[in-house]
Amino acid sequence: ANRRAASPSRSPRRGARARASSSTTFSEAELNEIATFFASETGSKYLGATPVLARELGKSARVWANGISRDLAANVAKRLEPAAN
Repeated sequence: ANRRAASPSRSPRRGARARASSSTTFSEAELNEIATFFASETGSKYLGATPVLARELGKSARVWANGISRDLAANVAKRLEPAAN
């Protein structure tokens, strides 16, 4: 009978969000390091390759998603088959 609502600060989702936002805040020193990287030859190469990397990642994600979808549909069909008979 002693039920307490979970406080927002204890919510797992809120905690994850707080960790994510704090991990994306950069110090001035970190921002300088990032700027130095992107001004370097390697950083320039990375920026040039980013569209290709994104395209390849998208292709891989579609292949993965299609496989999951196919496997899920096959498993659902197997489970529903006995109920249909």
